[in-house]
Amino acid sequence: MKLQEIENILGIADSTLSDWDRNPRRKKLMKLLRALNKKEVLLLLESEEFTPKYSSKTRKIKLHKKWFQKDLLYSREDNSLIEIDNLIAIYLKQPNQVDTNTLLYLFGTTRVKKVLKKTEETLDPVDYNEAKEQIEYAISKKRYKKEHPLPPVEKILANPKERYIEMLQEKYSKKRIIAMAEANNLSYNAMFKIKKLLDT
Repeated sequence: MKLQEIENILGIADSTLSDWDRNPRRKKLMKLLRALNKKEVLLLLESEEFTPKYSSKTRKIKLHKKWFQKDLLYSREDNSLIEIDNLIAIYLKQPNQVDTNTLLYLFGTTRVKKVLKKTEETLDPVDYNEAKEQIEYAISKKRYKKEHPLPPVEKILANPKERYIEMLQEKYSKKRIIAMAEANNLSYNAMFKIKKLLDT
């Protein structure tokens, strides 16, 4: 990056940057800042920082089913104690964007990613990739869109996902998306899901 870009993006005064440039201990930092790509820095800084509601040292919590869109713990009572890592693993096995976002808000990006990594061997590869992509999308929509091009419209409509419908809405109106879905003779479930996602 250029000095002006470093100043504007990181909010470091020009005089401070000049001092760093002359200081032998800070010279490496300046070299690093100059070597960074502006676009990559902006993408990184736009990433959502999820400060966890619960400390990484907390092992168990009281379950509040109202936190989640889907009740995947129907055999457990509300307010019963549950291990956080088990709770995360259960919801990553049947991932949906809303509940993945909830996991990130409650327990933070680092912990959720760590549990996902631990379950990689036992999770169905499709569910693993879906959970991974949902986490990436929640952290930075811009970076996700850059790294994962939009699949063909027919594929999106046949298996609608929140992030894809949201990305489609950047190109088409709700009315147009529904018309495309109807033209593809989708199942009742797919049509219902698309309409629900368009209303959220």
